[in-house]
Order: sequence, then structure tokens, then C-alpha cells
Amino acid sequence: MPDGPVTSSQIFFAVVSTQLLLGSVALWAYWIRQKLRGELPVPSRFRSDFIPVSKLAFILAVSWVALNFLGDTGSQDFDPDKVSEAVRGSVVLGLMVFWILLAALLIQFRRPTDMARLGFRWDDLSGQLRDGFVGFVAAFAPVYAVLMASYPLRSEEVVHPFLRLVQERGVGSELIWISVAAIVIAPLSEELMFRVILQSGLKQWFGTGWGIGLAALIFASVHGFPDSLGIFPLAIVLGILYQQRRSFLAIFTAHALFNAFNLWATAVYFLE
Repeated sequence: MPDGPVTSSQIFFAVVSTQLLLGSVALWAYWIRQKLRGELPVPSRFRSDFIPVSKLAFILAVSWVALNFLGDTGSQDFDPDKVSEAVRGSVVLGLMVFWILLAALLIQFRRPTDMARLGFRWDDLSGQLRDGFVGFVAAFAPVYAVLMASYPLRSEEVVHPFLRLVQERGVGSELIWISVAAIVIAPLSEELMFRVILQSGLKQWFGTGWGIGLAALIFASVHGFPDSLGIFPLAIVLGILYQQRRSFLAIFTAHALFNAFNLWATAVYFLE
């Protein structure tokens, strides 16, 4: 965090962060109390646990993850121009991945309810958005706790290149591109890939708990160390949210809010 006088934006951000943290703790306390009473904290949207996922979509998702790991060449010197190009490329690539995977899923649809079981449903949109916001709040406390515990592992060299680009270039076209990539494209493609396809496929082989956990572990791993430490509890919450509420809009909303909050934090503490 840069030195200097505290600004009104930073004070407002601190107040919002505190409220989110307290709300998250209260939410978990309520859910634990419900669980101890023998009640289901987050009710299931469907009676059937079955989620139809085509083998083609699963293979494509696994192949993308494998290519991602193989293409990871480790830490490199930060080059703002190259990162700026990578941001624009991520928008195009993310859209391509989303539509290719969605087409692979659509191949096997036989009944209108198949799309609803995958989470693509149009009923109670306000309720789905509310579920997404609740998921974001629920993830806040565990993510915050892990980030605080792993703070000694963090330095400027391991900050995500997109966030470093914001720090380097400030407000401009790069911030717009990064906002689109992080708040729209990444939640679209990643939630379709990791929650809808990978988690559902892994669940059929290993059961619900292992399916959620393995998909979360893979999701966190592709984001690199040490970001993966804080992302893992977020992924677990997203996995549970998808499993119980079966809403793509809800998990997209929770993921988008999380990324937007991180961008806001970067803007507040490094652009003023």
C-alpha cells in the first residue's frame, strides 16, 4: 500500500470492506446455526442431482486446462506493452472459449429442462442475482482470512500482471480493457468451464464433495501462486452455490463482483 495521506475514497473503501467482512461472518454464523438445527443452510434448486454434461465439452475443458499449465513459463519480467496486448487477447480468447464450450454443451440437449439443470434458466432473475450477491458476501470472510495469512508471501513481483498494469498506466484504455476482461469475460468463460462443465463431470465420477473440491483446486491452480491461496475458498463457495442453486447467473454475478472489488481496491490505493 503506497504511503501518503488517507483519502476519502480509501476511507469509503475501508468502510465497505468492513461491512462486507462483518456481513460475511454473520452469514456463516447463521448457516452454521441452521446446520446444527438439522436444516439445510442453502436449499437445493432441483430435486434431482443429475447435471447433463457432454463428453466433448468435458474433454475440451480438460484440454484447455492442460494447455494452460503447459503454456505457463513461470515468472517473467513485467512488460506493460506486452501485458496490454495480453489483456486485449484475453477478451477475444475468453469469448471464443465461452462459445465453443457452450456449443459443445448444446450438442447433447434433448429436453428444455436440460438447460435449466445446467443453470441456464430465466425464472426468478432477481432471485438469481440475489444468490450471486450472497455468494460474493459469503466468500469475503474466508478469502480475507487466507489473504491475511499469506500476506508475507506477497510482493510486487507476484502481483497479477493486469493489476500491475493498472498501477503502471493508471486510468485509461488499459483500465477499460482490464475491467471488461476481469468483470465480464473471465466470469463468463471460467464459470462455464470450471463450475458447469468440470465440476459437474467430476461430480459424476467422484461424488459431489470431491467434484466441488477438485474443480476448485484446478481453478485456483491455473491462477498461479500465491493468488491461488485466496482464490481456492472463493472457488469452494462458487462450487457450493452452483451445486445448490443451479444458476449460471448467480455464479457469474458472484465471480464478477469479486473481480470488480479487486479492481476497485487497486484503483483506490494506487491511482490516487
